[in-house]
Amino acid sequence: MVAEKIFYNQVVTFNYGERVESPFTKCAYVCGLPVELNGTILVPTFGIPYGCKLTSPMVFEYDERDEKFYLRSFIAISEDAGMELRYNSIVDVDDKLICFVTSSFPVYALFYSLSYDHGMTWSELKYTGIDGSHVIAISKDGEIVLGVKKDDRIVIYSGKDAELLRPVGVKSIKFGDVDYADTLKYIEEAILEEMV
Repeated sequence: MVAEKIFYNQVVTFNYGERVESPFTKCAYVCGLPVELNGTILVPTFGIPYGCKLTSPMVFEYDERDEKFYLRSFIAISEDAGMELRYNSIVDVDDKLICFVTSSFPVYALFYSLSYDHGMTWSELKYTGIDGSHVIAISKDGEIVLGVKKDDRIVIYSGKDAELLRPVGVKSIKFGDVDYADTLKYIEEAILEEMV
């Protein structure tokens, strides 16, 4: 099933699961909402870098002029982290980027990494104390609103800091056989409902 389109300023559209071509990866796919920084559009993705066997989180820059993606950075390499890292979502809060990343093996857990140079480099991953398999994050008025899939629930968290997120809502969903793109879409919808 095709995920709903994510609208960015009603001009540029991306789909969850949209393939991103790069000479540095065997494959890469959009997995989070785009972030705009001083006219630059950053797109969270995950994929398999050349020379690796596991998926890793990364950030691509989208150039509107030639409508192409360019690899900006790897947030972490799964082989170096000792676990398989997948879905990630980025928010811009207090002059820094926060990237939330989920692991899929050996456990489902949520980590975060910080960037102070517009996503060129990232800090070492830190565990948030939250477990879950998929994540979407949105920032609003300096507040982080985060949705995480845990089994057949989406748990919504909120806070001003990646280490101080508190649960603010739960939505039960029968995910069944939906793919990751639809799962991310459901999480985004749950966050937007919570923010109303």
